[in-house]
Amino acid sequence: MVRSRGERQIIFADVIVRVDERFSLDFHIDTDEANAACLRSGDTVRMIGKNGEFAAGAGR
Repeated sequence: MVRSRGERQIIFADVIVRVDERFSLDFHIDTDEANAACLRSGDTVRMIGKNGEFAAGAGR
């Protein structure tokens, strides 16, 4: 699960995160989702859980 930051925080619960030291850190969403969360290119999001469960200390 990934949470946006800023004035319109949204949790993206159904995302796939691939981890490998060779990968760059990117999060791609469509324009409608970006507009709903007031996200712009270069903004950051936070990974807060996996498999539908919040990580310890991630908050809600």
